[in-house]
Amino acid sequence: MITLKFKSSFKCNGCVNSVRTQLDAIPSIKEWNVDLESTDRVLTLSCEEDITAQIKSIVENAGHTISKIEG
Repeated sequence: MITLKFKSSFKCNGCVNSVRTQLDAIPSIKEWNVDLESTDRVLTLSCEEDITAQIKSIVENAGHTISKIEG
């Protein structure tokens, strides 16, 4: 299991809901959440493999920006 973290442009639960269906449909994601209290609006995912490209595509297609947090 690996953890992926991304800085995002999500501002509210409506923004998060714009990607919820797509993220919930990815079998390799075991758990995910967005910390809307953080200034970076961090999207954290626990998954079985590195699916960074797929996550970026989903979020950007929903009209938001995202960048991976290394480390």
